[in-house]
Amino acid sequence: MFLLCHVFAGVALGVAVQPREGTGAAVAAAVAGAIFPDLIDKPLGYLLLGGSLHQGRIFFHTLILALLILLAALMAGRERWGNLPLLFAGGILLHQLLDQMWLQPVHWLYPLMGPFPAAVPLDFFRWSLQAELRSVSEWVFLIPVAAVTLALFHAMVPGTRGSLLRSAGQRAVPLMVPLLSALAVAGVLAALTLLPFPLMVGATPLRDGTIALVACAGAVILSWHRGVLAGG
Repeated sequence: MFLLCHVFAGVALGVAVQPREGTGAAVAAAVAGAIFPDLIDKPLGYLLLGGSLHQGRIFFHTLILALLILLAALMAGRERWGNLPLLFAGGILLHQLLDQMWLQPVHWLYPLMGPFPAAVPLDFFRWSLQAELRSVSEWVFLIPVAAVTLALFHAMVPGTRGSLLRSAGQRAVPLMVPLLSALAVAGVLAALTLLPFPLMVGATPLRDGTIALVACAGAVILSWHRGVLAGG
């Protein structure tokens, strides 16, 4: 899965778990967890270890490390941090599920099945940028991500009038549910190979089905908690 799909999944998780006070912090923690594995593993695997591994799904894509982070989150003081450590850990687990890591058991269950296998060298960062720009689903996910960002984090943009940004985000909120619903339907059709193209570059029917599931779950969550984002 690509960047904006992971980001949107984190947004939906944060809104679902903490839809009232502290929604912004909850969304930020969940999104941080949802992209954290790629932020660490991609530079580590393709740049620092590129000569030996050239692999972007390594340590933070493993189940054991995700469970250790979850354990640390459970041990963190809830009186001080609330749900934020759990949302961060949940975002990491969500990332691994969206990446369908169970299909790569050598990676996911590392080190139980041996070392990470080396991959064929690839100009990953250039390929990834091109794939992001050419993936229909990423452009669709951009709209709810941008709307939620404006609605929740408008005051954090320096040199702007936060009320105008928030208003822009709130005006986009009603568009999110039908847009995500349409993406969910398209994902199902793509998974059944009834569309002439995949929703994501290089996607398989299983990945298109996962996109449909993310879009559907997001539509339900954002519809249920629409008032939080719209200022209601």
